[in-house]
Amino acid sequence: MSTPDPVSTLEKAAIPTAIAVLQALKQLKADLGSDPAKIPLTAGPALLKFTATVELQAPVLATNEWTAVGSTFDSKVDGWIASLQAKA
Repeated sequence: MSTPDPVSTLEKAAIPTAIAVLQALKQLKADLGSDPAKIPLTAGPALLKFTATVELQAPVLATNEWTAVGSTFDSKVDGWIASLQAKA
């Protein structure tokens, strides 16, 4: 029985969050606008929106990571059980 690489599994679990944060960063640039004179007016709301978007990713990341840890844990324990059963 092969077990998945835990680091690879955890990295894959974080990919959706990384994508969402990068998209939020791109949106921050768009929200700031192209006129440097207006940045002092747009920075506050743009940063608030960016911060809120990133903060909303925490539960998503936690869920994805916990699922990945759980599947890795189950796989490891199943391997140990199979190994012990083979020796019994």
